[in-house]
Amino acid sequence: MDIQLSISLLASSRMGSLERCLDSLRPLLSKVPSELIVVFTGTDERVREIAARYTDHIVPFSWRDDFSAARNAGLKEAKGEWLLYIDDDEWFEDTEEICTFFLSGEYRRYSSACYVQRNYLSWSGTEYMDYHALRMARRTSGLQFRGPIHEELTTAPGAARYFESYVHHYGYVKDLKADTMKTSRNIPLLLGEIKASPGEIKNYVQLTREYYIEGSWDEAERWCREGRKIVKGMKGAQAEGWLQVYLPRILSKKADKMQAAREAEAILRDERPCELAGLLIHRLLIELYAETGKWEEAVRQGVKFEEGLRAVHKRPDWWAQQVLGEISRDDVDAPEGLAAVWANVITCALKAQDNGNVKYFLGLLPWGEKELIQSYYTILDEWKRKYGEGFTDLLLELPYDTAYLLLQKACIGKDRGLLKRCLEEADGPYLQQQAFREAIRFQEDMSAEDVSAFLSRMDLQGWEACAEGALDGLAYTEIGAAQAMAEKIRQGHPLHALWLERIVLEKALLREYLNGQALLDAMKEYCRCVEEYYRAQYREGMFEGESLSLLPEDCRFALAAADALKKIEEGALSEGARLFKEAVGLYPTLSGVIREALRQVAAGADAPPAPAGEEFAQLAVQMKEAVRGMIGNRQYAEALAVIQQLQPLLPDDLEILKMRQKALRESKL
Repeated sequence: MDIQLSISLLASSRMGSLERCLDSLRPLLSKVPSELIVVFTGTDERVREIAARYTDHIVPFSWRDDFSAARNAGLKEAKGEWLLYIDDDEWFEDTEEICTFFLSGEYRRYSSACYVQRNYLSWSGTEYMDYHALRMARRTSGLQFRGPIHEELTTAPGAARYFESYVHHYGYVKDLKADTMKTSRNIPLLLGEIKASPGEIKNYVQLTREYYIEGSWDEAERWCREGRKIVKGMKGAQAEGWLQVYLPRILSKKADKMQAAREAEAILRDERPCELAGLLIHRLLIELYAETGKWEEAVRQGVKFEEGLRAVHKRPDWWAQQVLGEISRDDVDAPEGLAAVWANVITCALKAQDNGNVKYFLGLLPWGEKELIQSYYTILDEWKRKYGEGFTDLLLELPYDTAYLLLQKACIGKDRGLLKRCLEEADGPYLQQQAFREAIRFQEDMSAEDVSAFLSRMDLQGWEACAEGALDGLAYTEIGAAQAMAEKIRQGHPLHALWLERIVLEKALLREYLNGQALLDAMKEYCRCVEEYYRAQYREGMFEGESLSLLPEDCRFALAAADALKKIEEGALSEGARLFKEAVGLYPTLSGVIREALRQVAAGADAPPAPAGEEFAQLAVQMKEAVRGMIGNRQYAEALAVIQQLQPLLPDDLEILKMRQKALRESKL
């Protein structure tokens, strides 16, 4: 049986990813008549041992800063009709499409093929760019790799097959140290290649990119311009479009933004770049004009960008035809990127008072993509705040039935039915907070049943954040409505009600500047609420001994403060003050409240005990009446002498304080 496919792999010293790469190749090796060639460029024998589990064909290669030399060493050993090459930090998600390509005989109609390299931008794997990489070709006598870095595979003329199959690749996740090492290694090699082959355009592209990564804008501009001189007259060269895109990008990093805009406009006008390059330049111009305050120009570029995008969407084959190096469809058409472009244009249209384009580009936002549109709720609300009813009216004209737009309609119309529906459909924490905040504001018209479904689908952790966020957006005069809402939901959702009540009580402690017994009573109620909330969730043993330290900080604070309050009620003021001091560090949010309680307790502890009994009360009334008479008869010295005797006995009597001030003031007249 003939070998249909030779798979060539460079292996250096990445043991973990190498094993994952080799494992992903197993379906190809088992289904397609194929061979695996590992070019071993490292020195770690453990890597060789891993490779040896999958193939006997291991080619030792002494690394000499030349990727093509290493690739060609593997190509030289190949015996298959086709070659596929891969790196040891890549692995296939699924190779079934490639297997079918060979087993069906389809491979005979093509001379080369591209599979997708999914380049991740973060270790979380949530951000990435897809790029169709030319990694497969029919093995002919002229097939070889060229270039010491960013090597290219020269292929015979003929049709290329584009696979949807992709490899995972985390090599572009930003690592400043690694990027610096690569750049310092690559730049001298590329300068040497340019000196040896001054007409090889790909070296100018790669050198420009290396300086761009390094942030050396002057050098990047220099080599980009040199490359643009070389590429002129090369028909159909992908490098031309790449350089057209990168020149204004480089200039935009420098101080003179308008120079970048002028050159970008000139490229569009005089050079008529390919559609992909043109779209990227229009998008850059939107950013440049927005940064320099040229709102109308930014909107004009936004319109051109959108028109160009609509045109290429009518040609489904277009994206495969135009790829500019690492630049591909995802750089233009990824939903996240498009939403950012539209938002930028909307901001400029608002500043330009161009309501027609505000409404048009608002309609282009990804209203149907819940997770994506959520990230724009805060921006939409900022526009509402800044541009008022006019912007809100434009929002309400949009023909979409989403939770966010439902909420706007519910708020304006004070529509209980719409608000209930919005509570049921609210997507994401931000909108849930907003919807519940409005439910609090309209709580007189809302029943417990109206919010029951909303509360039932929210776990306590999510509810805690939701309730706090909702109340943070309320004016303090509206807090009473939150307490009323807590009473409404107490029967069906007791824990939700307790948490809501706790927030209301905490805000009262922080904002109402309570004094004396009122402060201590409010603290006692707060501690009761918090303790009850957590006792409903934790077993009793958690509230004893060493297990106490495992409870949340606000719970430990409430328990300690409750003990302090109990001691104060029993008259043990010093012990209560000591326990209060211990509670301060447990929950810093209420440290100011505790300090005030300590001050008032200390003042009470220092004051002499007031005489008790009905006789003393009657005597105090008589003495105050006598003082009034003295002041009325202008006997100020006598009045002040009596007041001085009364004050220690009645330290909290404000009437005595007032009489003292009056006597002092009138004695000076």
